[in-house]
Amino acid sequence: MKIKCSTGFSNHPEIDIAVKEACDEAQKSLGKERPKFAIIYFTAVYNLTQLEISLNKYLANIPNVGSSGEGVIGEKSAAEGEEFGVSISLFTGKDIKLSGSIFEGLAKNDFAIGDKIARWVNKKSGTKALILLPDGINVQYSKLEEGIHKGLPFYKKLPIFGGLSSDNLELVKTYQIHNGKVYTNSVAALSIGGKVKLSHTVNHGCVTNSKKHIVTKVVNDRIYEIDFRPAFDVIKENCFIDERDEWGRTSINLCVAIKAPQSFQETYDDYLIRFMVERNEDEGWLRLSSSISENEEIWIARRDIDKIDEGIINMGESLNKRLHKKQVHYVFQFDCGGRGRVILENDHKMRNLNYLQNEVAAGKPWAGFYTYGEIAPVAGINCFHSYTAVLLCLHD
Repeated sequence: MKIKCSTGFSNHPEIDIAVKEACDEAQKSLGKERPKFAIIYFTAVYNLTQLEISLNKYLANIPNVGSSGEGVIGEKSAAEGEEFGVSISLFTGKDIKLSGSIFEGLAKNDFAIGDKIARWVNKKSGTKALILLPDGINVQYSKLEEGIHKGLPFYKKLPIFGGLSSDNLELVKTYQIHNGKVYTNSVAALSIGGKVKLSHTVNHGCVTNSKKHIVTKVVNDRIYEIDFRPAFDVIKENCFIDERDEWGRTSINLCVAIKAPQSFQETYDDYLIRFMVERNEDEGWLRLSSSISENEEIWIARRDIDKIDEGIINMGESLNKRLHKKQVHYVFQFDCGGRGRVILENDHKMRNLNYLQNEVAAGKPWAGFYTYGEIAPVAGINCFHSYTAVLLCLHD
């Protein structure tokens, strides 16, 4: 099988130098072969105008997609928050086919954008998987997926992966890349085809800490009432004292859980997790990255470090077994922006990352970013996640 993948990482504060260093490091593994495609992840602290200039200088005429992240993950390296970080992955070889596109105008237009993505995929032959990098602030992912589902005849057979673009936890603006241009309020999409095969694993690290609640009032995807009370009041009752007046701390540690389908519970978990992306304390409402309906049952959940660590071990072991004696070409990692520095000491975070990389694909190209939501199938069904880690391996 002729597939070559490589990655480069730089944490230089000057974006032009950072892009050059990442490109040069990635190109070393390819030798003189010209890349056919590139994927870029960057922390949202760089000058965007200069980023575009640098991408078009060092990746001239190489198709590419990318995303901003709360952090960037490389091989045995990571940068988060206000830290500088750029990861660039390069791909070539006749047995892998990558194609990217951008879909603008996402806010309140999710279903229509999903339909456009479906029509784009339908024009391609041999798509084995779709990777989506949507704006993590403006997206309502369930509606985006509905649009894809409606327009894609083979939707249930096409696995969808990805991560919601993020910023440095300010929840202000996120960015997507297509062919060297930086966008916002959009979805960058990547079609994967060719002879390459895929294996993946998903795991979250949250436990429920409340009784069952019922969503009793939803207007325009905003949850106004839970148990016929202001939604935000119910959330505050589950906060620790030092979280009640600091939303950033609350949203990092608390989340909403919904019951997972029975087929998920056998191999995944009893619950799916949802991030509270927006709230209004005066009006008492909150909004999730994925739609929710009135009369739906929910639980309040909280991150659990022990469960995160156990999940890391389970992910490594499960992929290791499936990939036994297979040649791994590349690993995508889409990891929640709240699973890094905000709850784990840096040494702890890097220990988990190093374990995964050594256990799954030691020495192989590996790149990803810290997201505002994760996308990956469970039990063969495409699914949206929060507070979750996703690993996707490309292999023989």
